[in-house]
Amino acid sequence: MSRLSLLVPGLLAFALSACGPVEIRIGPAEGAKPLNGTLTAHLDTSAASTFKCGDVITAQDSLQLYTVTTRAVTGGCEFTFDQDVEIIGKGDYDTIKDFREAVHFVNRVEVALHRLDFYDDAGNKFDLDTRIRDLELWVNGEQVLNMEQVRGGLPHTVTLSGSGLAVVKKAVKNRETCNIHVLARVVLLDSGTRTGVRCEYESQPTYIVSTSEI
Repeated sequence: MSRLSLLVPGLLAFALSACGPVEIRIGPAEGAKPLNGTLTAHLDTSAASTFKCGDVITAQDSLQLYTVTTRAVTGGCEFTFDQDVEIIGKGDYDTIKDFREAVHFVNRVEVALHRLDFYDDAGNKFDLDTRIRDLELWVNGEQVLNMEQVRGGLPHTVTLSGSGLAVVKKAVKNRETCNIHVLARVVLLDSGTRTGVRCEYESQPTYIVSTSEI
């Protein structure tokens, strides 16, 4: 047997091990759901109303109850919206090709943030320069967007880490439904009567997955 025939299997094994696991991107083109939401806090401004900044508002959409907390701050009122959003359903493991073909491990999640806007009940968008002092968007306890980034222009892409990533990794590894917690916060300056505040956000996650855990 020649030296070459002895070396080839070893070289091939080394080359395969050096390459490591192959990463695959699962984005909107592959069927990844967007991460979008609308959150509304209706304020009773009638003469009988007892609402004041600092109260907790319970709101409801077609899927769930959620809370809106308020807090008085210098010159305005801070509204904080909480909502749980399903980003991966049980059926997605069958319908998304790269999930279906034995891909069990999420290495990273990139979230492209396209929009974070706040409106009154009449549908008028709050202007960043005259009505809003601060705003933030959080995903699973990790801040992913702030006012400076919105002013700088969207889309803005962030990579989830820490507990935000751990929730997604665990769900995909176990082929479970994955819900994430979204929190939006805005400080509205005092100017005019508010009958309500509505938050709308649009974003798109991309999952970087592989057949082995990194």
